[in-house]
Formats: sequence, structure tokens, C-alpha cells
Amino acid sequence: MERMKLWYLHNLLIRKATPETNMEHIVEKIRSMEEYCCDCYDEKIDLSSAKFVEMLVVDGFFIIELFRKMIGDMPRGVDDPLFNRSGMLSIVQNDLLLLENQLPWRVLDCLFHQVPGGKCKSLWELTQRILPSWRGLEYFVSHVPNTLQSRHLLDTLRILSVEFESDKNEKVCPFRVRIPSATELLQVGVKFRRKRGFDSILNITLLDGVMEIAPITLDAEKSVFRNLIALGRV
Repeated sequence: MERMKLWYLHNLLIRKATPETNMEHIVEKIRSMEEYCCDCYDEKIDLSSAKFVEMLVVDGFFIIELFRKMIGDMPRGVDDPLFNRSGMLSIVQNDLLLLENQLPWRVLDCLFHQVPGGKCKSLWELTQRILPSWRGLEYFVSHVPNTLQSRHLLDTLRILSVEFESDKNEKVCPFRVRIPSATELLQVGVKFRRKRGFDSILNITLLDGVMEIAPITLDAEKSVFRNLIALGRV
């Protein structure tokens, strides 16, 4: 994967999108926010200053280049194993949503604007196009305007799902109430039914004693939920 990241970075730089698309300029841009980036992590960074900045640049550009390839903005190439080897892309997608693998959103946004071009004019727009296409997230993401501040990619997923749906529900019912458990609902006669098709997991309806809930396969998405839960604790 480290060789793959460097290959992605090389392909991105040789496109020379602007006169400032060079490693020296990009490294200086990220070095200028190094202190901010260090403060984003709870644990002490066990890397030298140069290695830390290098990691931010290499990993950040890898994510952006991958996203652009996924929406067809950049050619994938027949020699790209992420798209030509079965299961590789799913593994990378899963790794990108691990809490311990997150990069500060400010870094990704800065790098995104260092190499402009493509269909998406902002990192937020690119992310909103990408996440619903990932396996298991098509019913998990709402498209919202870029009005909320994200900390990193996993936090963006939280904003696009739970936070935005909660904001919409808050306008309808502004009072926080305790939601009974499924066991308690069964005891009072509520029946459960699977909704047809894919929908937001938060779009739950109750009519004539029947509660309909969108289906979700936890085998495929349990890692996402575990990391969202872990994110809620920090």
C-alpha cells in the first residue's frame, strides 16, 4: 500500500494542474498547519516533523486521487490493482473509515485545492458523491449543503447521516424523549416489518401498531458502526 500511495502521488503531480503543483510548494502548505494537525490527535505523534508532514501529504493525496478515480474524474488504468483485483477496493474503503486512520479535514481540503480540476468544485461535494457509492452506505447517507464543519472523513459520514437527520427531526419534534427498546415495544404489541428497498436507517415509521425499519446488513457495515460509536466517545 505504501508503494501504491507513492504511485498515486506521482501520477497526480505529473499532471501539473497549476504552476504551483510541485512537491516543495505542497509540503510547505501542509507544514504551515503542522501544529494544528498534531493537536488533532489525542496520542503523541511518534514521527519526526518531516515524516509527519510526509505522511499527511502522501496519505491525503492518495485519498483524493482515489476518490477522483472512483467517480471517473481520473483514469483508473488497467494496471491499477485497487480496481482490477477483487476485494482490494473494499479493503481500502474500510480502512479509510477507521477512526485511527483519519486525517484532519483541513489537510484534505488544502490538498484538494492544490490540484484543481474535475467535476467536483469542493472536497465536500466529492465526498458526498463518494460515500453513497460505497458498499452498504447507499441508504446511510443524506446529501446536505456544506454548512457544517467536519473534522475528518469519518466525521463527515456522521454529519451526512446521523447529524443531519437529527436536525431535520428536531424541527418536527424539538423535545428529546427516551426511545423504548425493541423488547419494550414488542411487549406492548408493536410489530416490526422490514421496509422495501433501501432507505435511511433513521427513517422509521409507526402506523397502526406496525413499525417499519430499513434493512441493514451488519456483517458488511459493522466496522463503520463501531468506528462511528468510537468517534462519539472522543
